[in-house]
Amino acid sequence: MQDHNAPPNYDEAFAPVLRSSQVIMALVKTNTADSINLRQILNQLGERSFGFLLVIVTIISFIPLISVITGVIFCIIGVQMMLGIKKIQLPKFILDRHISSVKINKAFQIVAPKIQYLETYIRPRWHLFNSNLVTRVNGLMIVLLGIINGIPLPLTNIAPAVLIMILGIGLIEKDGLVQFIALLSCLMFALLMGFLLLF
Repeated sequence: MQDHNAPPNYDEAFAPVLRSSQVIMALVKTNTADSINLRQILNQLGERSFGFLLVIVTIISFIPLISVITGVIFCIIGVQMMLGIKKIQLPKFILDRHISSVKINKAFQIVAPKIQYLETYIRPRWHLFNSNLVTRVNGLMIVLLGIINGIPLPLTNIAPAVLIMILGIGLIEKDGLVQFIALLSCLMFALLMGFLLLF
């Protein structure tokens, strides 16, 4: 018999109200127009963290021929995180650029179950990684990966986008271990790409 007075198996005070997969599917349900722009998505997200925007933009980046734009968005988000800016600010030409609702909903529906699976292993822990210093380091890594994501070469956008999405989920769920693994992977990937591009 379950003891309702027993403490939870993780720190629920740090848990988000809605998990990433739930937010994504909620966006799918409300997105019924022919097209949608990032401003409308941000309005639906409300006062959520940079992590949610990172996950959403990552999914959008999987749509063909759009990674150059998402690369710019990643860089802007990363710079704002490095500067300690709390409220997301994006240029008007990016916010008002429309994307086919059919394409974006399809991308959301493909990715959401995979994120939901990851969420079974993700929980709030290693709270030291929720510090401002780590947020700035995260921002630097996102800028580097955003630059790589925006390179118009085949398959150069997939790996950095996946790493950014994992980092974003770690930020949302306040999972310091996931953030650490993502940061380490981001650093190794950025160094590898830098070596390949230079030599």
